[in-house]
Amino acid sequence: MTQKPASRIVHINGWPGTGKLTVGRLLAVFDHAVRADPADSFVFTDALADDADDSATFSWYLELAAGRGADLVAVLLDCAPEENARRLVSPGRSEALKLTDTARLQQLRANYKLLRGLAEHTVEIDKTELSPEQTTARILAHIGV
Repeated sequence: MTQKPASRIVHINGWPGTGKLTVGRLLAVFDHAVRADPADSFVFTDALADDADDSATFSWYLELAAGRGADLVAVLLDCAPEENARRLVSPGRSEALKLTDTARLQQLRANYKLLRGLAEHTVEIDKTELSPEQTTARILAHIGV
């Protein structure tokens, strides 16, 4: 008899333009394909800084996972600043009302650090040279799927 995979919440954090939404969509599609009930799995994306306010925001994900009896996997996506700026102005971002101001990105990167390491299962990925599919594969390998 095949056992149903455990409930899982994946939280992807990273600078604007690092591909969080693209990777999140790929993860959701794959994860839902292996589950009898897709409602057992959630993927969230954020750009959270290492400060008290954003740590409090992340605690909501910890509480959600605990309340559902789910595994929480925290994923931190980053890439080289030059690559990040290049991706920030990719076609489609402005239409989706996403940040496209490279000066603002530079300011964010200079003044903040990304929130990391608040979940039991954490994976950090530098995706400067990785495609969304390669990034997704690394996350799936980390969580044993």
